[in-house]
Amino acid sequence: MVVIPDAWLLFEQDGKKFPILLEIDRGMEYQNHFKQHVQGRIELIGSGKYAEVFGEKSVTIAYVTTGDRANFRQTRLTTMRKWTREVLADLHKERWAGIFRFTSLEHEMIYKTPLFDTALWFRPDSEIPILLFNG
Repeated sequence: MVVIPDAWLLFEQDGKKFPILLEIDRGMEYQNHFKQHVQGRIELIGSGKYAEVFGEKSVTIAYVTTGDRANFRQTRLTTMRKWTREVLADLHKERWAGIFRFTSLEHEMIYKTPLFDTALWFRPDSEIPILLFNG
């Protein structure tokens, strides 16, 4: 499976690196395609290809879903997290939940929202909002 992230970002602070595979979700992928998307990223990391291509061993996979209606964004956020939990369970990789982050934003707010220093991200296995870089 070919994996092409929307963006790969590398942040560095106090000598620590925070690599991010960023995915912008517009709600266009249905369950099977989204699950294949998640599985492809897991395989990329597990195979060692991620480290080979990007020169980093660790990574956070961050999904941002957008939409005009708050109820759509919330439903999509909940659904993406559920589907990711299901993929992790199917692959017996539940411990990998910590590398995933999910958030939802109104499209026009992407550049106005403090994505990096506000606890507005969710793991697939927790209802507690956390920071993108730790938690």
